Amino acid sequence: MSKYARVEYERRFLLKENLSHLPLLDVKSIEDHYLLQAGLRLRKMGKAAPFTYKLTQKKPITEGALSLHEITTIYLTAESYQHLRESMASFRLQKTRYYFQLGQHRVGVDEVLIDSEKLLIMEIEFGSLEEMQDFPVYGQEVTHDLAYSGFTLAQKQQNENTSKK
Repeated sequence: MSKYARVEYERRFLLKENLSHLPLLDVKSIEDHYLLQAGLRLRKMGKAAPFTYKLTQKKPITEGALSLHEITTIYLTAESYQHLRESMASFRLQKTRYYFQLGQHRVGVDEVLIDSEKLLIMEIEFGSLEEMQDFPVYGQEVTHDLAYSGFTLAQKQQNENTSKK
């Protein structure tokens, strides 16, 4: 693992409905750009200016183990973000993230519109492998299903938007 990377322990669940029965902590708009042939994600997130801009690389620690990643993030200026976004081909994914308190965990629920269908995908990060393994299934687990990866969802959303034009 590189000097600047950290291990991310993450699970993802497809939900039938939002977690509105839980305390809502925050809401943020997210625009991701998955840079083609670079294995990188550009992210703009926030409620309003000033936004947060990031460049992230996520790599599975073990081939096929999508719950364990080596993750490296660089925070960018708005100008650097814009330059990278305009200079590299990408698939764009727009979503709204709702943050809830679920027991001792802060979870993010992404609301994504694909083929006129609203998908609700809960992401939860853990401090250790043991903590991740002990967390019960909540909804339909899609952690290891590439159909629900950010890159695949961005492809689907972009293809849908292109076909409507």
